Amino acid sequence: METVIRVLFVYVFGGGHVSQALVPLLNGVDFRVAVFEDREEFAQKTLFPTAESIVLGRFTEVSDKIRIKRDDYVVIMTRGHQNDYEILAQVLKTDAAYIGCIGSRHKVAYTKERLLRDGFTEEEFSRVRAPISTPAISGRITCLTA
Repeated sequence: METVIRVLFVYVFGGGHVSQALVPLLNGVDFRVAVFEDREEFAQKTLFPTAESIVLGRFTEVSDKIRIKRDDYVVIMTRGHQNDYEILAQVLKTDAAYIGCIGSRHKVAYTKERLLRDGFTEEEFSRVRAPISTPAISGRITCLTA
């Protein structure tokens, strides 16, 4: 009998110091990792030598650059409220298995308020959980709160 191992894929949004620390850890537990960053100086292979790919693009154009599939994981680690909003507004429309977003309670509340104001429902946002955690069972969106 042959053993089949499914390798999971993680999209990490943001190329700052937290992402730079996370990507090698994800790779070390056999995730394939792509980093999506909007600043050229942070979208560098030298900063993410273990990443499978690095995508340079605007956070408003995530859906144009990549296709997030049902088994994919998403971790949002950008530098601002607006970036998190832009990414979540697109990622919430996917079937991603897991979506994590770090940020303060204020940042999470602000992002939720904007998403609801812009037409997302409480039910859609109910996929958002805090704090960020292992996604083994939930397949939910999780936001780390500080």
